[in-house]
Amino acid sequence: SDSTSESAMPQVERLLAISRVALCGGGRNHSLSGGPKHVKQEHKHSHDIQEETLNFLSLIGLLDYNPKAQEFYASSSISLLSQVSESDDSHHSHDYIIVEPNYIVSAYTSSPVLKAVLQYFSYPLHELPNLYRTVITQESLRAAFDRGITAESII
Repeated sequence: SDSTSESAMPQVERLLAISRVALCGGGRNHSLSGGPKHVKQEHKHSHDIQEETLNFLSLIGLLDYNPKAQEFYASSSISLLSQVSESDDSHHSHDYIIVEPNYIVSAYTSSPVLKAVLQYFSYPLHELPNLYRTVITQESLRAAFDRGITAESII
């Protein structure tokens, strides 16, 4: 099972890079300063995978990437990456997210990508096989905003 999860890591890292770019939105510069500080970098090549993904997105015209400055400028069409067509049945899932009045987020999912996306603006609390709970704090939101993620993207 470890070899299966290790072989899936590059794909997850690529999806995380794409989701981060899509969450940032287009029309302005964004910094790559590290990602969420509370997320463990378990895969030693995650930076290389992120850079490879950003270079590819730059090649196809979705963003301009400056590796020396660790910045990217996303075009307005980048938001298309995060949209799902309602008529496409292949994207329907049984994943649910509930945000409680005390800012606890309960994500009923087993997707490592959805769990990682939540970590961009909230702190992990508990993880069960099909339940991932996080909490949204002022600090976690401030860190997300500093990375260029907008409130509209979070909502």
